[in-house]
Amino acid sequence: MKIVIVSVGKKNDPALEVAVSDYSERLGRVIPVTWELIAPSGYDEPKARKHESQEIGAKLKPSDIVWVL
Repeated sequence: MKIVIVSVGKKNDPALEVAVSDYSERLGRVIPVTWELIAPSGYDEPKARKHESQEIGAKLKPSDIVWVL
């Protein structure tokens, strides 16, 4: 089993890089972890939420177990 975290954000966001690195290091001691970042759509709400949700959904397989936070 492995954990894949899919989130919306920018790869060059320093705060996000620190958080991803720290969380991956701690959780990675127990189970393999990978992160997939979805680029922010740039649309206004709610169009942005719809577009980004579709991008996340495209990454999922029918057999995946999903937790939404």
